[in-house]
Amino acid sequence: MSSESSVAHNPRAPALLGQTLIVIGGSAGIGLATAGHARAEGAAVILTGRDPERLRTAATDVEALGTAAFDANDPAQLGRFFEELPRPVDHVMVTAGHPSYGRILDMDSDQARRAISEHMVPAIEAARHAHARVRPGGTLL
Repeated sequence: MSSESSVAHNPRAPALLGQTLIVIGGSAGIGLATAGHARAEGAAVILTGRDPERLRTAATDVEALGTAAFDANDPAQLGRFFEELPRPVDHVMVTAGHPSYGRILDMDSDQARRAISEHMVPAIEAARHAHARVRPGGTLL
């Protein structure tokens, strides 16, 4: 009797092989971690962020296809980024913005508006500009 398994090991294909992911806010945190996982699953990734040096380091870490340094809260800069993309993409993830820490009940109205605006407005603007660049079946997260 052999101790080897008679079941053949059939590795799965990478889930994102041949696809391209843009991460708006991809130089740190959740965006960078997601880019790393996407690369491990075969995706090409394009990272954006405000800080060019941090962006270069992040791009090296995940072997990014490309980068673009700009402020995602500036609709004109975000629009130019999508207009200048050299090819269509499959997925766009928006993680840009500064998180607000603390209890919602402790926020005044201005703090709440700022917290919502810093996350929702870049996502809405990205959707406005990305729709013409994302292949059918693609996603905006």
